[in-house]
Amino acid sequence: MARNREFNSDDIIEKAIAVFWEKGFKHTSMEYLLENLGIGRGSFYNAYKSKHALYLMALDSYSSLMLEYLRKLLNHKPIKNALRALFEKLFDAAATDNKQTGCLMANAATELASFDNEVQKRVSAYYRNCVHCISLALSRSVNEGEIALNESPDDVALFLVNAMDGLRVMARRTDDKKQVNSVIKIALSIIE
Repeated sequence: MARNREFNSDDIIEKAIAVFWEKGFKHTSMEYLLENLGIGRGSFYNAYKSKHALYLMALDSYSSLMLEYLRKLLNHKPIKNALRALFEKLFDAAATDNKQTGCLMANAATELASFDNEVQKRVSAYYRNCVHCISLALSRSVNEGEIALNESPDDVALFLVNAMDGLRVMARRTDDKKQVNSVIKIALSIIE
């Protein structure tokens, strides 16, 4: 007789995100993963098949959560204030992160994406979706007469997503708010 699953899959995915975010894929041993998930080896393999399969599920879940957060934040007006708030939240989160975990997707890009096609697909889709969300918000704001752009909304959104990644890296080397505000001001100056 098969045993019933004694754990909540959503909780496991949430815990897996935390573990992979802290340690990365390569530096997460199965022992450490199982200990932090709170499940046995047999249950793990029956439910998730492999560490890699769970990692992909964690990336998918993280992507969904972050994109939903981004969409909600970008619904606030004016768009320039929403983007400033986004930049500041990203920097503050990175600056107060004692474990220096950064962004899970950026970590996946640098750790595995160059040789793992499944990770590459997810990282590319995540960044493409981030650009798309910002581009839609910018287009909406242009159409409503709130802002003007000298470049296409897609190009501006691509620039802003890359600037956000840069801010996360900046947070690892300084906590100087004057420098941060200068970077944010210049990044957002592309929006008139």
